[in-house]
Amino acid sequence: MAETILEIKDEYLSFFTPAGEVKALNGVSFSMEEGEVLGIVGESGSGKSVTAYSIMGLTAYPGRLVGGSITLDCSDDALYSQGSTALAGSRITLSGGDDALYCAGTAALSGGEVSVRSARRGLLAADLTVMDGALTLHTAEKGICLGGGRQTAEQSGTVEEAGDMTVTGGSITVLSGGDALDLAGALSQSGGELLLGPGRESCPLLCASAQVSGGTLLALGDLPQEIRSALPRLAAEMWLTARLSFTVTAFGQSAPLISFTPENPYSAVLLLSDELQQQEEYILASGNARILAPAVCP
Repeated sequence: MAETILEIKDEYLSFFTPAGEVKALNGVSFSMEEGEVLGIVGESGSGKSVTAYSIMGLTAYPGRLVGGSITLDCSDDALYSQGSTALAGSRITLSGGDDALYCAGTAALSGGEVSVRSARRGLLAADLTVMDGALTLHTAEKGICLGGGRQTAEQSGTVEEAGDMTVTGGSITVLSGGDALDLAGALSQSGGELLLGPGRESCPLLCASAQVSGGTLLALGDLPQEIRSALPRLAAEMWLTARLSFTVTAFGQSAPLISFTPENPYSAVLLLSDELQQQEEYILASGNARILAPAVCP
């Protein structure tokens, strides 16, 4: 029996212009099996190209997926671009394959929800900018690799012009069998959320330098000392048990500061957040996990 590689369920997509909402797709549903060829026929402006672009996560601004879902199961690179790629306004699930997302230029996430599961590597690009939206990566090896990675940059002995990651908003979650983030260049975070869960013997973050001035960063596992020392912000250190979800909530508050389910046990966990306050009590709920103490990073 042939395997279903693409399934679109009840997709609704609109363009939100100054003149109002323009409904481009209204309840599109179809599926494709491996080896099948599908032709979409329609008049000019009927939504053929909009449908194709939404599958690839390339919906042009101000377009946005407002309903339904897209699931793409791949055996090779799922989304491949020789230039720059903008991911916005889509709800996409990519399953299997080698490199789920490959971009020779700059990748930018400015909206929508992109989920990668069971791929070898998640996202490879020259640079990455995250402004809004959500990207979730479940990978066998590296989660995100920019500019060829830190080891490649060190071996070349040159100053890299690529490999930078800038986060001003949105959410990135990486659960990988290898390093979570491997950047030839620098990490700059002023907002948003980075949740990094690498493999048991791997690193949550490899980069030339890191500057985290805002947002939330959860790094599970040992960070290089030079990266740790570059993050002099209020932090909470914890140890966690595999596959038990945990939440961190300020005492007296109902909304959790953070919620996460690690795939491996970790004895070294670093949580940086604007919302952590010195001298305040926090509750950590997660089976055998416990919070040690809020403290200023060395």
